[in-house]
Amino acid sequence: MKQLTIGIFIDVFYPMVDGVVKVTDHQARLLSKHHRVYVFAPKAKDKDYLDKFPYEVIRVMNIHVPTTDYQLALPQLDTNLNKKLKTIRFDIIHIQSPFSMGELGIKVAKKQNIPVVATLHSQYEKDFYERTKSKTITKVMLSDIMMRLNKCDVTMTMNEGSKSLFMRYGLTKEPLIVPNATDMTFASEVDVLTLKDVFSINDVFNMMFVGRMDKIKNIDFMIDVIFQLKKKTKHFHMYFIGKGAHESMFKKRIDEMKLDDVITFTGPVYDRNMLAAFYQTCDLLMFPSTYDTNGLVQIEAASQHTPGIFLKDTLAASSIVDQYNGYLSEENPVLFSRKILDVMQHKEKHQEISNKAKETLYITWEEVVLKIETMYQTLIKES
Repeated sequence: MKQLTIGIFIDVFYPMVDGVVKVTDHQARLLSKHHRVYVFAPKAKDKDYLDKFPYEVIRVMNIHVPTTDYQLALPQLDTNLNKKLKTIRFDIIHIQSPFSMGELGIKVAKKQNIPVVATLHSQYEKDFYERTKSKTITKVMLSDIMMRLNKCDVTMTMNEGSKSLFMRYGLTKEPLIVPNATDMTFASEVDVLTLKDVFSINDVFNMMFVGRMDKIKNIDFMIDVIFQLKKKTKHFHMYFIGKGAHESMFKKRIDEMKLDDVITFTGPVYDRNMLAAFYQTCDLLMFPSTYDTNGLVQIEAASQHTPGIFLKDTLAASSIVDQYNGYLSEENPVLFSRKILDVMQHKEKHQEISNKAKETLYITWEEVVLKIETMYQTLIKES
């Protein structure tokens, strides 16, 4: 396979962590084993943060977006960036987000007359409306990014649900379906025992959420579910793993609802072995997101034989069959809590569903990146 020079453009990157960042990192790491990979991303908010990756990260000047964890890149004002771009001859460009960095990636591809690929990660319409509360502004912003994405030679997304969503948004060519994956391996007994000791995890029905502590993740709903569940039983515990802009607000609400005894905020768990142990230790992943398209967390959880509970008819639940490889419920805290209580009461059935989650949802990044590499090579030959 020919060695390629690959430019990846992304509007968010470490030390900020979200699903798009993790997907990009996993793909770039594996691609860099055989190719020259450059990741272009906004400068880190933390001035002491140092990039340590097997690929080159080129940082771009930016400004902070108020009330969020995000930075807005300003590549048009970055003279050093423009000098750097003139020194690199790419074979292909891959944009992981359609904003200022994605727009830059498309311009570079056009200037160098090479193919450009885009991965469609998010429900942008919901994201825009959540931030602006304006249907008019949302429509204008959505039209703007779809205009960019329609300039790409190939687009990719994670499942049939998100494919339909982007066609509704105005995508003119059907995207390829390339699922998310995981590098996670089965946690060792030593890691599990260490984790239980560090976080004082008891032998009850343990649940978890992994991700940004952001209202868009439906965390308020999860708190309402826990409140309802606690009315029926106290033989459970919920762990929120991650950090985010709204964490203090959630903690205040939990305190007011007197749920401190059944909820723990762990902060982020960066050690992959410890995170695997957390998935394995917990009985259920709670992921009632109406925003995510194909959360990495459900695949990570499946790698440890841990199924998830999701909301019916959401993109996050596209790969889930209720009572087969996971659980589905209505977006109603009472009904959702009853579903969890039912899971707690049927241990043998839950074990069968746990095994099916591993069997049907688990896929490695090696498998996925091989598909992406093949697509790159074909696209380059045909261009």
